Amino acid sequence: MRQRISRRAFVRRLGVTVLAGPIVAQVLGACSTGAPSIAPSGTSTGQAPTSAGGGAAVVSTPATPNGGVVVVSSTGRVTLPTYMPPNQPPPDVQGSTITPPGFTRYPQHLIRSVTDTPGRGSEINVITQTLTTLPTPMESNPVWQETNKRLGATLKLSLTPYADYSTRIPTILAGSEMPDMLFLPNGFLVPGFPQFLESKCADLTPYLSGDAVKDYPNLAAHPTSVWKTVVVNNKIFGVGDPVPPFFWVHWHHQELLEQIGAQPPQSADDYKRLMQEVQNPNAGIYGLVCENGYLFGYGVINQLFTSIYGGPNQWSLSSGKLTRLWETEQFKEALGYARDLWTSGLYEPGSSGYNTLSARTAFLGRKGLFRWDGNTTDIFHSYNAGADMNPPPKVRLVPPFPAQPGGTATYPLFHGSFGTLVLKKADPERIKELLRVLNWIAAPFGTEEAQITQFGLEGRDFTFDDQGNPVIKDQGRQDMLPWNGIVNPARWYYDPLGPDYVNHVVGIFKQYEAVGVSDPTVGFYSENNGRQGVIANQHFGDGITDIVTGRRGISDLDALLNQWRSEGGDQVRHEYEEAMAAG
Repeated sequence: MRQRISRRAFVRRLGVTVLAGPIVAQVLGACSTGAPSIAPSGTSTGQAPTSAGGGAAVVSTPATPNGGVVVVSSTGRVTLPTYMPPNQPPPDVQGSTITPPGFTRYPQHLIRSVTDTPGRGSEINVITQTLTTLPTPMESNPVWQETNKRLGATLKLSLTPYADYSTRIPTILAGSEMPDMLFLPNGFLVPGFPQFLESKCADLTPYLSGDAVKDYPNLAAHPTSVWKTVVVNNKIFGVGDPVPPFFWVHWHHQELLEQIGAQPPQSADDYKRLMQEVQNPNAGIYGLVCENGYLFGYGVINQLFTSIYGGPNQWSLSSGKLTRLWETEQFKEALGYARDLWTSGLYEPGSSGYNTLSARTAFLGRKGLFRWDGNTTDIFHSYNAGADMNPPPKVRLVPPFPAQPGGTATYPLFHGSFGTLVLKKADPERIKELLRVLNWIAAPFGTEEAQITQFGLEGRDFTFDDQGNPVIKDQGRQDMLPWNGIVNPARWYYDPLGPDYVNHVVGIFKQYEAVGVSDPTVGFYSENNGRQGVIANQHFGDGITDIVTGRRGISDLDALLNQWRSEGGDQVRHEYEEAMAAG
């Protein structure tokens, strides 16, 4: 009988989903930034140029002869790193252009992805966050010690819990000393960010642009869209931290549909009908579990319903002009639909008091049929939760569907970066050493290096079950270092219990990819997006929440839009359009 790898073990070590599922989903989902395509350099996702990632830049950015992608703005141009597929064992379930591959068993023959010792005996100081408990200190942590040995350097980590990290970063940025490496979570807004990068951080363009990245092949396996997130002033300032492009996704309790002999929805009317058929207040089962807050809008702001109605991803671009999702007809239709569901009593009653974590707990407890949530594939797998429920949960993905039969659905692709690791300014040899170390850490699944970073040391931290799958021990969970706060490898999905679940998630994500749309503003900088934009977005989101719940009328949408524009929305739009203007 196979042993089960715990939920936390999957989250922290395997990369079967977004790193640290519940918390990262809350953090990154809250940023509501949208996503460009992460097609490898020189490939196409089949989207119209005006909606491709990078906006106007991508419209005028052919692949260079070496395969790199050129990003163009009013301040110049930069060639992004050339994409190279990860050097790892063949997957059991093939991915696609942007869908990560799947593994149903642990590779029996590991690949060594780094043949030379990357470090030169130096100390490397890293300041980052941790989403879990602090690891065993280096002095008594054999995994940390073995990592240092293989790196050829002493990795000194200064770790702050996620909840406190945002208050620590401003102090670091204001100080005179920079660590060798500093992790900035995606969505952390730094006033004067370009000036900070220019004054204190290394310009990595000479080391990573185009074919130069081939000196660091595990970093070259990072998708192109991840590199777009670290370009400021047409320079590569840092290394992105890949997560899957399917960040907020649509889940359902398949066992509830099976009880009524139904299939997943095919239209908005079908979606509502299924909720009505399944809903059983006496049993505590409702249609939809959501969270409250201006970032979510009961499924409207965070793009559940706008994707059903075919809306763009945060912004759309046409002839150099940006339109906010909120200004579209699809948004208005989605808002009316959400209000109808609320009036029909199909939202789980606790939704008005939930945050993302409590809403997820309610969904896992089968309080609702549907939920739009993070790509926490491990947590929503039936063997990880609800084993004492009868029948046990069978949480699966909802294929994309349009509002009207024969209509067009969309999916808001995430740009696929958890954050940015910036490096302190230093001489070229030091920068190369640091990049070699990051290249080792970013070794993909199925390599000798990744076995250490994901599982630790055999015997102490993990054992192999009778099928050859690693099983993390409690000691391993304590010893593991928070690599997701430094750099992640190229993504994948892994389920040691068999092919069914991996085949399901990879297959549905390919359907998401087929209808995926990108946020054209990703890779461009707006100073006021982190100032007036935050306030404007909050006021707008609060108003949308009021409309969904009936405290305001739908006719108030125009007034909310005018308020958003005057409070900073138009200024943010103007700054993005200026940045996108081809030079």
